[in-house]
Amino acid sequence: MGYDLICVKSAERVLAEMWIEADEPAAVTVASNAIDKLLKTTPWQAGIGSAHQDRIVFEPPLGVVFSIDEGKRIVTITKYIYLG
Repeated sequence: MGYDLICVKSAERVLAEMWIEADEPAAVTVASNAIDKLLKTTPWQAGIGSAHQDRIVFEPPLGVVFSIDEGKRIVTITKYIYLG
Protein backbone atom coordinates (compact mmCIF):
# COMPACT_ATOMS: atom_id res chain seq x y z
CA MET A 1 0.00 0.00 0.00
CA GLY A 2 1.47 3.33 -1.05
CA TYR A 3 1.30 6.84 0.29
CA ASP A 4 -0.70 9.78 -1.01
CA LEU A 5 1.50 12.71 -1.96
CA ILE A 6 0.47 16.29 -1.25
CA CYS A 7 2.44 19.38 -2.21
CA VAL A 8 1.70 22.70 -0.52
CA LYS A 9 0.86 25.49 -2.98
CA SER A 10 3.92 27.60 -2.14
CA ALA A 11 6.19 24.63 -2.90
CA GLU A 12 4.38 24.01 -6.20
CA ARG A 13 4.99 27.64 -7.20
CA VAL A 14 8.68 27.38 -6.33
CA LEU A 15 9.04 24.17 -8.35
CA ALA A 16 7.41 25.84 -11.36
CA GLU A 17 9.76 28.83 -11.06
CA MET A 18 12.77 26.51 -10.81
CA TRP A 19 11.68 24.68 -13.94
CA ILE A 20 11.23 27.94 -15.87
CA GLU A 21 14.60 29.34 -14.77
CA ALA A 22 16.64 26.12 -14.97
CA ASP A 23 19.39 25.72 -17.54
CA GLU A 24 18.11 22.18 -18.02
CA PRO A 25 14.36 22.04 -17.30
CA ALA A 26 14.26 18.36 -18.26
CA ALA A 27 16.64 17.58 -15.38
CA VAL A 28 14.23 19.27 -12.95
CA THR A 29 11.37 17.19 -14.35
CA VAL A 30 13.33 13.94 -14.08
CA ALA A 31 14.39 14.69 -10.50
CA SER A 32 10.89 15.73 -9.45
CA ASN A 33 9.38 12.56 -10.91
CA ALA A 34 12.00 10.37 -9.22
CA ILE A 35 11.38 12.03 -5.85
CA ASP A 36 7.60 11.69 -6.24
CA LYS A 37 7.93 7.97 -6.97
CA LEU A 38 10.19 7.45 -3.98
CA LEU A 39 7.92 9.38 -1.60
CA LYS A 40 4.82 7.51 -2.78
CA THR A 41 6.42 4.13 -2.10
CA THR A 42 9.12 4.27 0.57
CA PRO A 43 9.23 7.71 2.22
CA TRP A 44 10.85 6.45 5.43
CA GLN A 45 13.82 5.27 3.40
CA ALA A 46 14.12 8.60 1.59
CA GLY A 47 16.66 11.16 2.71
CA ILE A 48 17.50 12.06 6.27
CA GLY A 49 15.49 13.09 9.32
CA SER A 50 13.54 11.40 12.08
CA ALA A 51 9.98 10.40 12.85
CA HIS A 52 9.44 13.62 14.81
CA GLN A 53 10.70 16.18 12.32
CA ASP A 54 10.71 17.02 8.64
CA ARG A 55 12.88 14.94 6.37
CA ILE A 56 14.92 16.05 3.39
CA VAL A 57 15.83 14.11 0.27
CA PHE A 58 18.16 15.08 -2.57
CA GLU A 59 17.89 14.12 -6.22
CA PRO A 60 20.05 16.62 -8.10
CA PRO A 61 19.27 19.22 -9.13
CA LEU A 62 16.48 19.21 -6.50
CA GLY A 63 16.11 18.84 -2.78
CA VAL A 64 12.72 18.31 -1.14
CA VAL A 65 11.65 18.90 2.46
CA PHE A 66 8.74 16.68 3.44
CA SER A 67 6.83 15.19 6.35
CA ILE A 68 5.12 11.84 6.76
CA ASP A 69 1.76 11.15 8.42
CA GLU A 70 2.01 7.40 8.84
CA GLY A 71 -1.49 7.05 10.28
CA LYS A 72 -3.08 8.63 7.21
CA ARG A 73 -0.34 7.39 4.84
CA ILE A 74 0.20 10.90 3.52
CA VAL A 75 3.49 12.52 2.55
CA THR A 76 3.46 16.32 2.38
CA ILE A 77 6.08 18.21 0.41
CA THR A 78 6.63 21.59 2.08
CA LYS A 79 9.64 22.94 0.20
CA TYR A 80 11.71 22.47 -2.95
CA ILE A 81 15.35 23.49 -3.03
CA TYR A 82 17.26 24.06 -6.26
CA LEU A 83 20.76 22.66 -5.98
CA GLY A 84 21.89 24.18 -9.25
